[in-house]
Amino acid sequence: MSKQPSQSSWQPTGTLDADAPPPYTEHEQPRATTAGNPRHVDPPKPYLDKASLRIADHLEDSIADFNESIRGEPQGSKIEAVFLPKTAFDDGWKLPGATLVNTVKPGAQASTMGDQRRLFHVRTPSDVNDPDLKPHEGAYGHGNASSSSSTEAFDGWGRWDAGRNKSSSNELWFTSRELAAELVEYLRHGSGASRYLNVDPPTRGLDVEDVTLRRQTPMGLYESKAGFAIVIEGRRLYMEGPYNVLVTGSSGHLGAALMLKLPSLGYSPLGIDILTSSTTHHVGSVSDRSFISSIVAANPTITHVVHAATLHKPHIGSHTQQDFIDTNITGTLVLLECAATLPTLQSFVFISTTSTFGSVLSPAPGQPAVWIDESVTPSPKNIYGVTKCAAEDLCLLASKQKQASLPVVILRTSRFFPEGDDDDDRRASMTDDNLKVLELAYRRCDIADIVTACDLAMQRARTLSGERFVISAPPPFTRDEAVLRALNEDSRSVFSQCTPKALDVFETKGWRFLQRMDRVYDSRKAMEMLGWQPQYTFDRAVQTVAEGREWRSDLALQVGKKGYHAVSTGVYTAR
Repeated sequence: MSKQPSQSSWQPTGTLDADAPPPYTEHEQPRATTAGNPRHVDPPKPYLDKASLRIADHLEDSIADFNESIRGEPQGSKIEAVFLPKTAFDDGWKLPGATLVNTVKPGAQASTMGDQRRLFHVRTPSDVNDPDLKPHEGAYGHGNASSSSSTEAFDGWGRWDAGRNKSSSNELWFTSRELAAELVEYLRHGSGASRYLNVDPPTRGLDVEDVTLRRQTPMGLYESKAGFAIVIEGRRLYMEGPYNVLVTGSSGHLGAALMLKLPSLGYSPLGIDILTSSTTHHVGSVSDRSFISSIVAANPTITHVVHAATLHKPHIGSHTQQDFIDTNITGTLVLLECAATLPTLQSFVFISTTSTFGSVLSPAPGQPAVWIDESVTPSPKNIYGVTKCAAEDLCLLASKQKQASLPVVILRTSRFFPEGDDDDDRRASMTDDNLKVLELAYRRCDIADIVTACDLAMQRARTLSGERFVISAPPPFTRDEAVLRALNEDSRSVFSQCTPKALDVFETKGWRFLQRMDRVYDSRKAMEMLGWQPQYTFDRAVQTVAEGREWRSDLALQVGKKGYHAVSTGVYTAR
């Protein structure tokens, strides 16, 4: 006998409108399980019964159908998919505005192009001729149903009513709460950690807004006779090929931002990363020459490479120095050499970091803050900075080759991650918003402005090949010895003179100023030579905070926190 899944008293989340039917049951009703809040589900366990494993196999087919069905949808179009057991459908079962994709008798076509609902059936144990697949009595599906009398078994609201059908065959969808919870997480995040599915998640190419395991949906579907429906809602990210931009690190912060934004700028990006995600097409390492060679060979239309994949400072405690060399140096070399084989390469944009300046960034107390621009010589102080400097040199070398020089531009970006600061004292001294708004004045840049810089670098790489640019929000103060000295002693006094409005806003919010600001990043070269015009400046942030509006870009909010590790790690990654 297979072990029965444990029962629990779930409660439904959300509210129903006035015209909605009453709850399916008055007790023991599963609530909506939403992947956006994984605390609502039990942690995965290693056991699944045979029926659930077989159902997962059949769900793969429907996921593959879904992936195929959205290939031709225009960017930005609204996509909604409902995955239901096959036995929930009958000839008269239609959903307004929906296309029933993988059934023999399709439903009504969607009424508007670019705003699509799709229904997918999933085979259930009763559909499979396998004596080992016997659904459990009393599991989470409801009803003793047979497909021959399915119409009579639905009530007036379209909900399955066990009392209307007396068949002895127990047709269930999910016999395991564990499988249901993992499916939601897998479909929401495209995680490669699923033990039961071996297929590209339907979130690939889709900016997923919600994935829910529920009974009640916004579309009027309240109950399937086999239990739960998986509902996926999102918008189309990009069209499928031909691709003209290769984005490495497409599952990370900047890589994901590029994948989300570049289509609206006229590009067709192809994303690669070692982690699966909604913005990644192919999974593999930049240091794997055969993998990169195959990507380049299969996509000769690529004209731009944006190399954002890297091991970051947060990886210093979790990865070896050899790991940094393999990814940051060898990976860059492999990409440069493979990019050189592309027939019409127009740019190779290398995403570096202001961390390359290293020990230069930390003047002693009492000394002036340092003004950092492209004229400052890097002095890396850890393996992250060392390997990024070495990778920069490889890029510069490639730009100077006599026979096959590459149009290379290097962008040294300042902070743009949304995760908490790794300095305990700074993190404890003020709220996260307080600190990050302050950082816009001297060492931070909104990710939307960095994407704009990448776009400009791609456009102008042929004329600016070999150039390095500091990419950071412009400071609100000028380069002056007295100002720099005051910044590293009493930064509040500098703001009171340069941006007095900030003092009023900070006081109203109960925010504080840092005692010391030890460096200032100057991005004037990028503004002058690239034509970069950052929008999300310190002054703008102060104004929006004063008005009670969000100071970050929509793109920054859309990308959100991603962390740096597969498991929770310090302040860097929370899983």
